[in-house]
Amino acid sequence: MLQPHRPCAALATDLPRGELLRTYRELRGWSVEALAAGLNVTPSYVYMIETGSRNPRDIDLWTRAAALLHIPFSLLGRRRGGGAPPAGGDGTSLADEEEILAGCWELFYRAGVVAAAPMAHAALRRIARRQERAALTASWQTLLSRFHQLAGVLARDQDDMDAAVRHGRISVDMAEQAGQVDVHAAALLRIGRTLAAQDALGAAVARAREAVVLAPRCPPSLRGYLHQSYADLLAREGVEPRYVIERQLDRAEVALGHAGGGQADGSYTILSDSGIAHDWATALIRLRAPLADCLGRIAQARAALPASHLRWHTALRCSEALAYAVNGHAAETLSRIETAYPEAQGSPSHLKRLRAAYRLVAPTAPDAATARVGALLEV
Repeated sequence: MLQPHRPCAALATDLPRGELLRTYRELRGWSVEALAAGLNVTPSYVYMIETGSRNPRDIDLWTRAAALLHIPFSLLGRRRGGGAPPAGGDGTSLADEEEILAGCWELFYRAGVVAAAPMAHAALRRIARRQERAALTASWQTLLSRFHQLAGVLARDQDDMDAAVRHGRISVDMAEQAGQVDVHAAALLRIGRTLAAQDALGAAVARAREAVVLAPRCPPSLRGYLHQSYADLLAREGVEPRYVIERQLDRAEVALGHAGGGQADGSYTILSDSGIAHDWATALIRLRAPLADCLGRIAQARAALPASHLRWHTALRCSEALAYAVNGHAAETLSRIETAYPEAQGSPSHLKRLRAAYRLVAPTAPDAATARVGALLEV
């Protein structure tokens, strides 16, 4: 039996109940005042619960909060009498966990890894407990694959490549066992990206090639994304001629022109207009395409991205800096690095992109600006 992953100590604790309450309140679009009215308490009391300065023992309050915000009650922790949770030991259904997965992605986009990781790892532990009691059905194996894909992305964003690869391998195994082709293809794609981040480009391209083989059996949006990402990895590897890479992009464009697919797991790096446009820009940057083409795709990604998804807006600014850099615009590159840096500090992957842009222009950039930005990036 597959052993459950043991997350890093810093990420292992479940969300406190107050923070969980705030998370679901924001996901549902409720204000503090609206929730307070629903619970018949003051807004200041809700604020104190969410910030942890109050932890009420009133089980009825937590029950009402769970009902109002559609929170699986078992996630709130303590229960009357302290007995076993309902529904066979976990208290969450497949539909509950699917909603939690979408919520984790939403948290990641808005606030980054620190916000999303505790909730994601708590879900992995719940599914692991279920797995210990009985073999998982295909639906639960599919969900487990998708959670491990998310956990791999979170680990990769924090430059924990060992954990990212571990999660990636489990996600591929689970999707393969479940026989879910689109989830299997997405899992292959994501572990390929992790391997590429480790500079294991040969292995990354091999995984992406496996995913492309599955593309004809995937929804159009995912099919296009698989071809697009394969092109990106081929461009990064630098072995295949340009026409081979452009042929993959042509196939992607044909597939993406068809309706159908939708978002499979709440992720903005799979099956979304913004994610697709951003990754297209990345591929064009690697091909050193004209600046206008790169910036056009970045603008398309920005227009499709909700304003609240701050992490990904920062990613777009980092890509913009890289686009200027590969086209030799030194002053503009340094200016955009300085603009993106304050929000990029918490993400090693963002900083890596800014440092790559800096190294491209540093030899030709003005001395004063180069020194200032180099000190900022600690290059």
